[in-house]
Amino acid sequence: MKEIIQQRLSNEISLHLLQIRDDSIQHKEHIGNIVGGGHYTAIIVSDSFQGMTLLNRHKLVYQALGNLIGNEIHAFSMQTLTISEYQDSTFLQST
Repeated sequence: MKEIIQQRLSNEISLHLLQIRDDSIQHKEHIGNIVGGGHYTAIIVSDSFQGMTLLNRHKLVYQALGNLIGNEIHAFSMQTLTISEYQDSTFLQST
């Protein structure tokens, strides 16, 4: 699934960096996850986000993921950064 997510995002967004972590195992007993679908956390770095609000960045990502959301993806947590925001972030560089 991580490869499919990467492909969908790279088709719509010029990616500088993409890190995806599959957190699904931590949620296998999650009561709201009856229909299935994975839980993912992502760091997405792209200058495609330049000048966009956080809300619009997330909308762009959700648009790229399309019908995966609510089906194969139950939860998708993300940090969306431009390249300069990423380079200026000591928190992200230390993780």
